[in-house]
Amino acid sequence: MQRSDVVRMAWSHIEADKKIVVAQQKTGRRLVIPLHRDLLSTLAAEKRAHVSILTTVYGRPFSVDGFSQWMRHAITAAGLPLDCQPHGLRKATGRRLAESGATAKMIMSILGHTTLAEAERYTEEADQVGLAEDAVVRLEGHKANKHSQTTPREVWECFENERRIKMLGTGLALPREAREANNVNGLRKSLGRGCPIEFQHVSVPAPKPLRRGKRRFRHRC
Repeated sequence: MQRSDVVRMAWSHIEADKKIVVAQQKTGRRLVIPLHRDLLSTLAAEKRAHVSILTTVYGRPFSVDGFSQWMRHAITAAGLPLDCQPHGLRKATGRRLAESGATAKMIMSILGHTTLAEAERYTEEADQVGLAEDAVVRLEGHKANKHSQTTPREVWECFENERRIKMLGTGLALPREAREANNVNGLRKSLGRGCPIEFQHVSVPAPKPLRRGKRRFRHRC
């Protein structure tokens, strides 16, 4: 509600179903707003000495400027910063509605906005905050590994095993089990189970037999 709407609120505007009917002075719209239970308990404790709900110490209705001055005195007495203004209560209501999960149209029905874009400012800010909080919660709940999955020793063994497998075709520096009849199972046994390498059968070509014959020597002069 605007300040001009607050100072014109009367006890007669409160209906039996605990709703207040407000005609906005700025837009001319008629709003029917349910009263919060905390506000209902506060109003129930007040004496209805005047037609208007809010009155001065002299029992008269507030003017718009007089209401602003009264609010400034109350803000100073509460020790709040000087930049706090009565209009901030309207913005705070929109923010709290958005944080509670209210949609933009719900906020429009309470604050009396005429366009959806005005109310969406509150929901966008609330969505950003809520999404950021959810992201941090997910990050904190993520069970990251405290230590590396492979130790330096295991990394070295992996590289060493790969090197020995590549040398299988050359017949150099092979384990005994692997040299015997190109035994892949023997290669598995000799390399161990520390390195997750899928072994494949590699055929070792048989060495070419040397030609036996008489060597011819040429005499050099």
